[in-house]
Amino acid sequence: MIIEHQNKVILNSLQALLGTYAEGKNLTNIYDNCSQIFVSIDSFENKMKSLDTLMNKGGYGEIEEVVFDLMLVHFLSAFAHDEEYFDSEEWEEIEEKTVERGTELLNVFLYINEANDADANISIEDFLNEFLLTDMDEFQDEFKIYEPLIENDLDEADFDDLTKLKATLPDSSEIKEIFIPMVMFFQTPYSTEMLGQFKGKYNAFEISVLAALLAFTNHN
Repeated sequence: MIIEHQNKVILNSLQALLGTYAEGKNLTNIYDNCSQIFVSIDSFENKMKSLDTLMNKGGYGEIEEVVFDLMLVHFLSAFAHDEEYFDSEEWEEIEEKTVERGTELLNVFLYINEANDADANISIEDFLNEFLLTDMDEFQDEFKIYEPLIENDLDEADFDDLTKLKATLPDSSEIKEIFIPMVMFFQTPYSTEMLGQFKGKYNAFEISVLAALLAFTNHN
C-alpha cells in the first residue's frame, strides 16, 4: 500500500508538471504517454529512450530533465529496491548512463518522499542539513552546489529578491534554473494557493517546477 501510494504521488506530480507547462499550448496526451513509460516493466535504459523520443517529439524538451527526475524516483519507489540493489551491476550501469541526466530537483523529490514517509515537516534547513548533510566536511560538493541557499536568508525573500539573487548565479550553477521555484516551494511547501499568485511572474518552466513540487507535497 505504501508503494502504491508513493507511485500515485509521483504520477500526480508528473501530471501537475506537464499540465501546467502545457497550459495554453496545443499539446495533448502527453501525460498518458509519459505515465505509461513510468509504469512499464521495461528496463530503465529503454524507459529513457522512450522518454527522450516522446519529449523531443512532443515539444516538452525544456522540462524533459525534470520528467526524468520523476521517472527515476518512480523507478526507485515502484520496484521497492532494497539497499543491496544499489550495489548491483544493474544499478551501476544505470548510474553510469544517467550521470549527465536529470537536475538537482531529484534531491528535492527524494527528500519530499522521505519526509512524507516519516510524516515530518518539510523545511529548507532540514533539506540542507539533515538530508544533504551540507554542514559536514565530506559533503562539500553539495555545499558548493547549494551555497546560495545556505549563505542567504531566504525565509522572507520575495520573487523580486530571488530574481536579483538568481541573476548573480553563474550559468554553470546546477541550481540556477530551478532556484526561484525551489526556494518559493520551501517557503510554503504546504500551500495550495501559491501557484495562482505567481503565474504572471514565473516563466513556463519555473511555474511547472513549482506545480510539480507542490503536488508532490500536497498529496492527500
